[in-house]
Amino acid sequence: MSLILGIILGLVSSFLGIGGGVFLVPLLPKVYELTAHEAVVLSLSFIFVSVLINTAQYQLQKKIVWSLVLKMAPFIIIGGFVGSKAASFIPGIYLRLFLAIFLVLMSLSFLKTILTFNSVNNRSNFIANLHPYFLGVFSGVLSGFAGVGSGVFLNWLVLNNKSVDSKEEAPTVNAMMIFVCLGVFISAFLFDPSLASKFYDKVGLQSFLLMIIGIVIGSYVGKTLNAKNLHKIRVILLMAITFSLAIMVFYEILSQMEVLTYE
Repeated sequence: MSLILGIILGLVSSFLGIGGGVFLVPLLPKVYELTAHEAVVLSLSFIFVSVLINTAQYQLQKKIVWSLVLKMAPFIIIGGFVGSKAASFIPGIYLRLFLAIFLVLMSLSFLKTILTFNSVNNRSNFIANLHPYFLGVFSGVLSGFAGVGSGVFLNWLVLNNKSVDSKEEAPTVNAMMIFVCLGVFISAFLFDPSLASKFYDKVGLQSFLLMIIGIVIGSYVGKTLNAKNLHKIRVILLMAITFSLAIMVFYEILSQMEVLTYE
């Protein structure tokens, strides 16, 4: 199971540019008997390894727009730290509702991109002119809140940024995700130093190594796909994943509301 999860993670990270938390966060508690908070942190640990491998290889191909990444990096780390801590003070149902609404908006934005795909001016200067600290903090907070969503937001960002070519989108998002993970790590391990030992006890070294092997395999396949002219397919998949995730989160919210009403 760890090998399969690693392959999926490496593939979606290198090709789609999303971290993979959308798959890992729901599955990890079932596979390794983790709490929800532990699943978010462990998910970002695996994602960190995945995007680090992808970024190193994409850098050799000169496909990363570092000018955009480095503008946002410090603010992404701050946002991840703030989001991780804020999540412990805000009722989970409100966090999930925010995430669901956000995902619907992102899905509609991807749909607009698909419908205007052949238009020369389908990218907006508005995104490029937004302050990097706002974009960075928001993506970090999003990841700290729920462990998912930041990759979707960063994809939307680079997709609408005229300074980023279509073949540079996934590589650039991979580089940004390194800093998303760092922000949450700083918060999580600073306030709970026992997390590392918990992961070792519950996951084990063998499962971790199998996950890494899977990530390497999936990353190779994903980078091969990214080199082909599959930009429209990539955006369609992003829209489908984002919309599906929104439905899943709304379902979770309704389930929680039924429980609260019953109590």
